[in-house]
Amino acid sequence: MWFGGWLPVIDQLSFIPSAVWFLGKMTVFILIYVWLRGSLPRLRYDALMNLGWKRLLPTAIAVLFVVAVIDTIKTEPAKVVVQAEPGGPAGPGIGGPR
Repeated sequence: MWFGGWLPVIDQLSFIPSAVWFLGKMTVFILIYVWLRGSLPRLRYDALMNLGWKRLLPTAIAVLFVVAVIDTIKTEPAKVVVQAEPGGPAGPGIGGPR
């Protein structure tokens, strides 16, 4: 489980059996789930699709671009070292003294 499963919350409470910890944590999460599910309004299908396509997707794309721009700005450019090859364009005979 994400919250430690059968492990105690505090080490001083390790005398409580592991099964009690697991069932207690599971009960707490089920109660929280039922409480939230019962108290929050249920979205209609068209409202949920409207939220996803018109709000969440454009927001995610905007965040993606913002993060890409920030990453591009913070990243230092690579240092390119160009070495001339002998006899190449920067080699002897081209642009040299006459």
